[in-house]
Amino acid sequence: MSADNTIAVLETPDGAGGFEYRVVHLQAVENVEWHVCEKHFKSGGYDKDCRECGVGFCCHSSCHIRNARRMWAGCDVYDNKEQAMKVAEQMYSDVGYVEYGIHVIRIPEPFEENRISLPEPRKEFDSPISSIEI
Repeated sequence: MSADNTIAVLETPDGAGGFEYRVVHLQAVENVEWHVCEKHFKSGGYDKDCRECGVGFCCHSSCHIRNARRMWAGCDVYDNKEQAMKVAEQMYSDVGYVEYGIHVIRIPEPFEENRISLPEPRKEFDSPISSIEI
């Protein structure tokens, strides 16, 4: 049985010429590349019978950042990659078993968390992530 999990460090531009970093324990990190139509994205779901949802993986950064805003929502923001990696290493140690280790996901679009309003996560997508103080 596969855990299909990773500690994912998201790197995005900060709007001032640098980068910002967010760290989270995720399952199925590849979902950051999955296309879901606007109607179903806003409802927090996916409809396998929807012709627009069914297009599969998307290679556009606008699709990736839209998904990332949901997947890394509410994470602490770090302006220093070394600090983010320390948090990732501690999270890796705390989780116990991480099938895919620590990965840095780079998206060349600003995160701008306040640009979208996210629906409350559905229970089947909740993740047991513990907060780490360093």
